[in-house]
Amino acid sequence: MFHPERDEDTICALSSGAGRAGISVIRVSGKNALEYVRKNCSFLAPQPESHRAYLGEFKSSGDDSIDQVLVTYFSFGHSYTGEETIEISCHGSPSIVSETLEQLIQSGCRAADPGEFTFRAFMNDRIDLVQAEGVLSLIESQSRSSRRHALRQLRGEASKQFQKIEEDLLWLLSRLEINIDFSLEGLQSEVPETISAKLEGVIDTTKHLLSSYESGRLLREGARVVICGRPNSGKSSLLNAILQEERAIVDATPGTTRDTVEGRKSFGFASTVLVDTAGIRETEDPVEKTGVKKTFDSLAGADLILLAIDLSQGMTVEDEDLKMKLDPKKTLIVGTKKDKATLFSDVDIATSSKTGEGISELEKKILNFLKAHEPIDTAEVIQARHYGLLKKVSPMLARTRALFETKSGEEFMAFELRESLNLIYEILGKNFNEQVIHQVFKDFCIGK
Repeated sequence: MFHPERDEDTICALSSGAGRAGISVIRVSGKNALEYVRKNCSFLAPQPESHRAYLGEFKSSGDDSIDQVLVTYFSFGHSYTGEETIEISCHGSPSIVSETLEQLIQSGCRAADPGEFTFRAFMNDRIDLVQAEGVLSLIESQSRSSRRHALRQLRGEASKQFQKIEEDLLWLLSRLEINIDFSLEGLQSEVPETISAKLEGVIDTTKHLLSSYESGRLLREGARVVICGRPNSGKSSLLNAILQEERAIVDATPGTTRDTVEGRKSFGFASTVLVDTAGIRETEDPVEKTGVKKTFDSLAGADLILLAIDLSQGMTVEDEDLKMKLDPKKTLIVGTKKDKATLFSDVDIATSSKTGEGISELEKKILNFLKAHEPIDTAEVIQARHYGLLKKVSPMLARTRALFETKSGEEFMAFELRESLNLIYEILGKNFNEQVIHQVFKDFCIGK
């Protein structure tokens, strides 16, 4: 993404979805955007009005009409990227889009790299790095709530919280450094109580943001609900019944499922990943052993576990052993095959994948569990990058407080605060390197 010699190029790309559509939008951005587009759109004035749309013919270099288009002009400093930008709305035929892009490249444009429009918006101070990540989160959002929180991040609400920490750290540093300078004269710029209160405020804000990450992660990635149990305990049928599709192979032969099978379903605020796993039992089969290992790997990363108990057999010793290994705070005991049951065990809910009995009640229980982790209606930490950097800030602030309480030296306190401030700058993109930029923009699509 760091190519200074290419940053001066005028770039173009399809910004709307690929494939057939009623309308497709092609974006052109750079210092020569108007000059290059006018080669194909002669109806545009030498200096069009910003934010105004113009209707006309898009023509090839040979003066053949390709399409009737609507061209919207955005002047320098007033576009998404901050550069002179033109958006061409053409009919959504892949052939028209392809030929339009070819003509723009012939006219002088370069095909944009993935995420390059947003990268330029960041480099031109139209958005900060947190907001840039919000763009990707908005594109990838899979539920109403994740879309709402991603939009808040794009608007800058998450940035404001990091900026508040930045402002408070700068305030603390300035007061400490003044105190250091004045100490030789026996003077002090701020009373200790004022500095202590400001420091506690920063610590509390950081703790709040860190504590929000778990629910923010569920919001961004979706909760992982893992179904486990003995072989042939009805796990695959349960997955299919919840998803209402034949996602997993169902067979009466134990050990059919030897790998994890995933499906996605929306439960309330989060788009949830449901995972069917290999049956857990002692086996000498190397393939089945690998499947069992994968099951335990999946359980380690589960947000909620559904332990399937075959009600036609009741709770077995193997079931009890497995139950003891699971975290009771995130485990639901689900009875299966209720339509065949002769023995009823102590389960949280009884279901039948064959008749559908109990499935809707199970879904309600899953929803209620997830609601307990639903993010509050404010900006949250939903990016792992932000969480990882804040995790480094937290002990630095704790050390600053310990130094303050023991009066161990304002120079050491200032060092910890400067290190904390640098990490906040990294979150916001005020300090960055090529590796950080690659991490942020690597998943962007072309055209955004």
